[in-house]
Amino acid sequence: MEQLSFAYVKIICSTAGFALARPSVDDDSVDLTIYSRSGSRPRVDLQIKSTSRDNGNDNFRFRLPRKNYDDLRITNVMVPRLLVVVTMPQEITDWITISRKEETTILGCMAYWCSLHGMPDRNQESITVKIPREQVLDPDTLNELISRVEVGRRL
Repeated sequence: MEQLSFAYVKIICSTAGFALARPSVDDDSVDLTIYSRSGSRPRVDLQIKSTSRDNGNDNFRFRLPRKNYDDLRITNVMVPRLLVVVTMPQEITDWITISRKEETTILGCMAYWCSLHGMPDRNQESITVKIPREQVLDPDTLNELISRVEVGRRL
């Protein structure tokens, strides 16, 4: 699941025209850094999680370990941090469908993003994060997020 979720996010970033870097150590809950090669070189750090559970509500819910929650909610960082949760079918055979016509490959995934910047401290081992379903991570959304970072707007 982890490898597919990373690949899916990489496909989105590549399609949007952004470069990626992967820290050798994930001490700060940063799995990938997305950066633009133009303008002021804006960057966004991502913590990527994956799940096969989907509750079907207006908000997607994901239980996040407290360490990740705390790392993503801090406000004194220069590069904004986002949580990205990639959902996928439980059965591995449903993760990808490849057409023999060389025209279509379907990934059975969906990525949702949220910012935990400034969220309150929680005294729990894990925190349920609610992500609005409209916060789908796709190339257009990623371009919008990077544009917001470039002009100094919070995510």
